[in-house]
Amino acid sequence: MIEYINHLIKFKRIPYTLGWCQTSLSYYGVNHNCPLSIESGKSHLVEIPDEALEKFFKESRSKDFKIVVQDALWRNTYSSKFTYDLHLG
Repeated sequence: MIEYINHLIKFKRIPYTLGWCQTSLSYYGVNHNCPLSIESGKSHLVEIPDEALEKFFKESRSKDFKIVVQDALWRNTYSSKFTYDLHLG
């Protein structure tokens, strides 16, 4: 809790991602074609194969993850928390 308060005071913003780490899909062999410039209101689909997800979650402590997108002004938008529930073989 102290970490959240210190972060709030130092950066003057709510720490939605404090405690989360970030990684690139390219580390897991996923071609995501990013950075990418798309028109406003359009979307970009990235399919992540089960093999890449299994590799990622075997190396992590938690099965929880979030997705982040960044607009042209470098503002990040984070998804809600997801839990990977497939059997890790």
